[in-house]
Formats: sequence, C-alpha cells, structure tokens
Amino acid sequence: MDKTDDTMSGMRVGVRAATFGVGGEQRSAVMLTVVVSDGHFNVVDGGVAATVLLNPDEAAGIAEWLREAVRAADSAAPPMYGGD
Repeated sequence: MDKTDDTMSGMRVGVRAATFGVGGEQRSAVMLTVVVSDGHFNVVDGGVAATVLLNPDEAAGIAEWLREAVRAADSAAPPMYGGD
C-alpha cells in the first residue's frame, strides 16, 4: 500500500505500509511522509516541525489511507515496534 498526493495548501503527503527485515524476521510499519515548502517548517529541539494545512476532505482521505496502511501492515507481518 503506497499513496501520495499534493494538498491544496501546496504540501505533499504520503502514506505507505512497509515490511523490514529485523533480526532475520519480517516486521511491518506504517510510514508517513510529509513534504513541505521551504520556509514552512521550524527547527525545534531535536529536529524540525512542520504544519500542513488540510481541508476536511483531504484530512478524511489521509485518515482512510492510514487505516488502509494499518490493515496492510497488520496482514503482512508483526509490528516493527512493540508487540510480538
């Protein structure tokens, strides 16, 4: 599962279900990628912070992508972090 789209505010959001080899076993995770325009992020202690403005339809669509990615990751392998 891999979905990416531009937002009306000019940002890009991507959601992906992925598996990784960890200690000889497959583990799953959901990856969220946000690409913001230059000047739309702030350096904070330990990293950067970005705010992406979404209209309600975009937010609902990304929420559905996340749910879809969770289902795909759950069916592919145990979670990478936490649990067995």
